[in-house]
Amino acid sequence: MPAPNHSAERAPVIGQVTMLVESEPAGATIVVNGRPMGKAPLHLGVPATSMGFFREYLEIRARFIAENESEVSRTATEEFSPREKVPAVLHFTPDGAQRTVR
Repeated sequence: MPAPNHSAERAPVIGQVTMLVESEPAGATIVVNGRPMGKAPLHLGVPATSMGFFREYLEIRARFIAENESEVSRTATEEFSPREKVPAVLHFTPDGAQRTVR
């Protein structure tokens, strides 16, 4: 029996699309609709239509925590509506986000 491949992505859930959420610098805390989801980079499954559009309004935040007293903690926010297509990649920096479409 072959060993399990832990690095493989999980199979997508029906009614969801997976997007990659990255941050620069890496390690930002990703929060979706007020719920912490983990640290970037991470694969995030979001409710989507069969055509790849969001099913509901969604707010994704990346929290960049200051590492020393000379820095300031910052949060970048990206909002999505049901009329928007789920991006393949959402890349956050402390100054904002960039979407990469499918």
